[in-house]
Amino acid sequence: MPLLSSSRRTLAALAAVLSLGLLSGCAEDAQPAIDTASTSSADPKPTREAPEPSEDTPSPSKSDDTDEESESGEGDEGHAGSAATGTASVMLDELTVKGRAPKTGYDGDLFKWRSDTDHNGCDTRNDVLRRDLTDITLKAGTHGCIVLAGTLADPYQGETYDFDRSANAVDIDHVVARSNAWQTGAFKFNEETLKEFGNDPLNLLAVSSSLNRQTCGYCIKCRNTSVI
Repeated sequence: MPLLSSSRRTLAALAAVLSLGLLSGCAEDAQPAIDTASTSSADPKPTREAPEPSEDTPSPSKSDDTDEESESGEGDEGHAGSAATGTASVMLDELTVKGRAPKTGYDGDLFKWRSDTDHNGCDTRNDVLRRDLTDITLKAGTHGCIVLAGTLADPYQGETYDFDRSANAVDIDHVVARSNAWQTGAFKFNEETLKEFGNDPLNLLAVSSSLNRQTCGYCIKCRNTSVI
């Protein structure tokens, strides 16, 4: 019997040793998990790695950058300014600058101002008065031609004048004056071309007579304009 009791004690001791070994192994296996958890808590904002580009992911191109500039407005604005400046410069370079010819042979009557060039039964002066004046009064029996009164908004001074035919307070201004036209090429015109120029409605404006008569034959806005 003593031998049996001794054997039991030996088995119990071996079992205890084996149990301690198993517990120790479990503790060593669990340690890396504890370290990992500790590391994670120390870095609350982990960095996300960018995914590797795949064949389906398009790469940025030059056209994409251009589109972004267009949407922001910066790219278009810069190109537009350059184009406008370049175009103006090209046009200026193509202009021919010449000196003024002598006034020899000039006569304002050569332009046959106040003719009825459009054959509407009314002279050019009254055509322009009807076009440029407001609240006009027409002379009876003239088929709506002769202007007796009206209101002028002067395009040069920006002031308003009352027109009365008897007072003659309104002149018809040749924007490119006839004398200026003559000295810058109109002396070469034939009789018909001189007449067309003298009565061209695009070159005529109703203006204050006091201002118009200060120009001495040279236009106010286009003093150095050449007709050819």
